[in-house]
Amino acid sequence: MRILYVTAVHLDVAEAQALHVLDWALAARRAGHEITLVAPGIRRAALPEAWESVRALTASFPRVRGGYRLYDWLSSRIVGRELERGGYDWAYFRAAPSRRLPAVMAAKAVPWAVEVNGSELAESPQFAEVARRAALVLADSEELRGQLLAAIPGLGAERVRVHPHPAVAPERFEGLDREECRSRLGLTKNEACLVNVSSFRRHHDHATLLAAAEAVALRRRGRVRLVMAGEGEQLDETRRAAAALKGLTVDFPGSVPPMELPRLIAAADVCFDLVTAEKLRSGNLRSFKLYEYAAAARPAVVAVDRSLPVAEWAERAFALVPPGDAAAAAGAALGILAEPEAWLSRAAEARAYVVRERSWAAAAAASIRCMEESAPEAHP
Repeated sequence: MRILYVTAVHLDVAEAQALHVLDWALAARRAGHEITLVAPGIRRAALPEAWESVRALTASFPRVRGGYRLYDWLSSRIVGRELERGGYDWAYFRAAPSRRLPAVMAAKAVPWAVEVNGSELAESPQFAEVARRAALVLADSEELRGQLLAAIPGLGAERVRVHPHPAVAPERFEGLDREECRSRLGLTKNEACLVNVSSFRRHHDHATLLAAAEAVALRRRGRVRLVMAGEGEQLDETRRAAAALKGLTVDFPGSVPPMELPRLIAAADVCFDLVTAEKLRSGNLRSFKLYEYAAAARPAVVAVDRSLPVAEWAERAFALVPPGDAAAAAGAALGILAEPEAWLSRAAEARAYVVRERSWAAAAAASIRCMEESAPEAHP
């Protein structure tokens, strides 16, 4: 299959998202599909291992400095020009709330799919028009699929499918020397390392995390260090709150480059994914970091909404707690620290699941299978 893959992710800026885009495209290419990528900007240093392969699948990297409207205009022109060359079976758009895209695609005899990974897009009038005109809409959870169908009249249930997302590159987490990874952080032999990887945005429940980490430090014999990697508008507020904690060290390394992130996670004794109850309304287990924790075979404490489905593999893989419950999160972390071998065995099972079902190879194959099974000639 020949696919034109279009994304608004600025590859010069959002390195982690850039890597997700390229991992999908390269996985599809390795499976024998021809992928042409249109995206704004790229930095060679950010993606050294993939650069040669990326050049082989790239049509255009317009270097845009004028904001999203300029990119929308420019990328729509590039998409139209590329499709005029012919030979494409599908156009695939990663979350495109575009004003111009529907008009451009209406003039082309190529079916198109749009990938949706956030419920906020359901409220965008521009995205609603994109979704209604697309042959296929790919959501990352059943809950999000339901929200899209409820929010966008005329969408059509047969056109909205669920595909595996997020995904991970398990190979990046192989062959790491855990003691070396811990040494890089300056951890002592008996020091417990708690790791949280997330942006500092309001839907990440850093207040609950800090309270839980302090409780672990006060109840555990031995030193405890909490490493909070990431950046965002809540970072300064979180730093101030962390300064008042007792009994533990809190490190803020900032945004960790994607190629270095596996080493940080490998050093952890316990990882965390605590998000707010409001964020969980779009579904459980939707964070990229969960799958990175699993790929590294590290135990994790994860907030879930028990009123929504929880995948069977996650029931065993993670210590699941209610959102906003610091006591439950602390108790779960202490349980992991008390029985490390048992939890490492469960984490190894989680890695096996991720390799099988949530690698980028599996994700790309599932997305393309949805395209193959769709009937674009039946849609307006």
